[in-house]
Amino acid sequence: AARRLSAMQAQDLVARLAREGWQGRHDWRLPTRAELRTLVDGHCVDPAIDGRVFPATPPLWFWTSDVEPGDDYDAWALDFRSGDEVLDDRNLPNALRLVRTRGR
Repeated sequence: AARRLSAMQAQDLVARLAREGWQGRHDWRLPTRAELRTLVDGHCVDPAIDGRVFPATPPLWFWTSDVEPGDDYDAWALDFRSGDEVLDDRNLPNALRLVRTRGR
C-alpha cells in the first residue's frame, strides 16, 4: 500500500531523504503540478496513468510541491484515479511520488 502523509509530513520526509541521501541521491523532492500532470494518461482511468510504464501506481491523490500564494491551509494534489487536480487541505493524508532534479 502507498504511504499517505499530510503535506507537512511529506515535506519533512522528503527533506530527510534528501539529507540522508536515500538510494545514494540527495536531490529528492515533491514534483510540481506540471511535472505530475505529465504522468496522467487521458486514455487510462482508475488509475489515470500508463500501467505498463508505472505499474504500481495506486488510484490515490498525490501531493505536489505547489501551493497558492496567500493560502496557508491548502496545497495542490493530483488524483491518479481520474487525473483531476484540486487544492487539498494540507492536514489530509495523500500519497507521494518523489522526483529528483534532472542531471544530478
